[in-house]
Amino acid sequence: MESNKRIFEQRPGISHSVSSTIMSICEDSDRNLWIGSYRDGLAKLNPQTGHCEYIYLPDKDHKPAQSIYSIIEDKHRQLWVGAMGAGLYRINLETKEIYHCPSTANGFEYRPLSNILHNSWINCLLCSTNDKLYIGTYDGLGCLDIPTMDFVSTYKTNRLLQGDVIYALYEDLHHNIWVGTSQGLKQLNPQTQKSGNTPYPTAFPAIPFRPLRETLTVTYG
Repeated sequence: MESNKRIFEQRPGISHSVSSTIMSICEDSDRNLWIGSYRDGLAKLNPQTGHCEYIYLPDKDHKPAQSIYSIIEDKHRQLWVGAMGAGLYRINLETKEIYHCPSTANGFEYRPLSNILHNSWINCLLCSTNDKLYIGTYDGLGCLDIPTMDFVSTYKTNRLLQGDVIYALYEDLHHNIWVGTSQGLKQLNPQTQKSGNTPYPTAFPAIPFRPLRETLTVTYG
């Protein structure tokens, strides 16, 4: 079993080697492997050779985005890339065109009805079955209608769960969106929202954390 293990390491002075700290991985519909790193940005990895082709994703100051925390492909063969501090990028896998979605530069510019990403510090992404892109950030949840590229149309605001840090997103078989946050687990029902009800998620009480004071031993077999 050990002989089947392959390790891709960063090699000093080799610009196409794998970054030392990997934050996200995605295999697209063409079987390309995309790697998001903590300090070296986005790369397309050849798993046979370990060669990385680094993709330039410019931020607002035309500097390369460094911290890539989430990568996902939608049903339109578009790759979505969430960067910590640099915002949201869309890469067309057919044309290779890169689009940087507009976002607020700081909280003073925020307007809930502006068609922009509300926060540039992205932790996680989710493409839902109804063609929405949910964006988990350090200040709430965004939702982009992918066909129209509208951040406001789905929930009549560009931000839900203001003040919560969003760490994880999941869509269940009933199309509910589960949101792991700094304030516990929350559930968003897009169907209920469509009927005109308030689109605020159901909140589940947080479980108090109690540190372990003894050694945990696990026996297999």
